Amino acid sequence: MVTTKFVHDGDKVFIFDFDEGLARNKLTPAIYTVCFNPFQGFFLERNKNKFQVTEKTYGSLTHRIDRIIKTYEDRDVGTGVLLTGLKGSGKTLLSQKVSNKMIDKGLPVILIEQPYSNDAFVAFLNKIGECVIIFDEFAKVFETAKNEKDPQNNLLGVFDGNKSSKRLIFVIENQMHRINEFFINRPGRLFYHYEYSRLEESVIDEYCVDRNIPDIIKTQI
Repeated sequence: MVTTKFVHDGDKVFIFDFDEGLARNKLTPAIYTVCFNPFQGFFLERNKNKFQVTEKTYGSLTHRIDRIIKTYEDRDVGTGVLLTGLKGSGKTLLSQKVSNKMIDKGLPVILIEQPYSNDAFVAFLNKIGECVIIFDEFAKVFETAKNEKDPQNNLLGVFDGNKSSKRLIFVIENQMHRINEFFINRPGRLFYHYEYSRLEESVIDEYCVDRNIPDIIKTQI
């Protein structure tokens, strides 16, 4: 049902046609990307229902998934997780596996792929409510240009956990030294830090068993 709404903003009145059938009280659990349009401001674009990942997990992955989710659920405030290290070592996979489980629990997942960091962006995220937020290639996206202030500073408020903005945040970055110093060793912002230096031996062993890879080849991996 389409109705007309009159929005009063001081002496100004804006008139909108509003379809109440399209409105929801909370965001549908799925994966969204934050977008921006100069005329519309910030908005979400639905990406997919879930990440396409294999069900099988190797090494310490299952333990880390369960630990992150339990910690988040046990705390009254937000929880940040920093994943650093070699490309292709499983950082993104961990965030995606956790995200799919949180979608099953009713939380939406928000992907940040552009260097949004102003007050309007922070206010927009706060309106979403409880959710999972993923900053992949964090330092690459929020890179400091020459003679400019570090844009990561403007994001500190997003990570400061409080009861009114509880959310699970993943920060994924290959190079640890590119992370702003004000994020490091501050559990209120980043509660966990997992470093990936190389594939775990148990991961290689389990994978080779699943694929029937002979021991002589396994020793060369």
